[in-house]
Amino acid sequence: MLSWKMEIRRGIFGLGVALAAAAKLLLAPTLPRSYASAPCSQKKHPEFKEYLTAETFAGKAHPPTLATPLDRKYRTVINESVAKGVNFAGQYVVAVWGCGTGCQKFVIVDAKTGTVYDPPFDEVDYHNPPGEPEVDWWCYSALLNFNKESRLLIVEGCLRGKQCGRTYFVMENALKQLEYDPDLLPDGTVAPY
Repeated sequence: MLSWKMEIRRGIFGLGVALAAAAKLLLAPTLPRSYASAPCSQKKHPEFKEYLTAETFAGKAHPPTLATPLDRKYRTVINESVAKGVNFAGQYVVAVWGCGTGCQKFVIVDAKTGTVYDPPFDEVDYHNPPGEPEVDWWCYSALLNFNKESRLLIVEGCLRGKQCGRTYFVMENALKQLEYDPDLLPDGTVAPY
């Protein structure tokens, strides 16, 4: 026999599950499944191996030169990231921090010189394309995708809250955009957000 406390907990838990299920049904997108762009597996995207670096800097990182208001405001996370070492394009450190739910900001620091490169956009936001959640809109699991051996940086999300999809950049003494793969509707128009 359950105590009255256990009965109350069971009832509250059951009510919570029921409310969560109801909310999911009420808040679920109502657009048809046909609003999906081609699955990522069917697209040709730039790959990390196409932009390999010749060598990786293994020395002690130069302290970052915090020249902009953004750099100075986030100096702690930038300095902590630099202390962890190179994580991008052989000689750079990508310092990432949150700016709210589904939002990230970042800078890139040259470990050899300490130069800090602010990205050409304010933030990266999570994108939630229309349609059912099972649709394969996302090609990468993180908003920012990069590695130590490659100069390629991939943004999976929205730049400035507008350019949503996948945006590919390459590091060549600055972050340069290679291409943009927007989420498209069946008629070829860019998906609304």
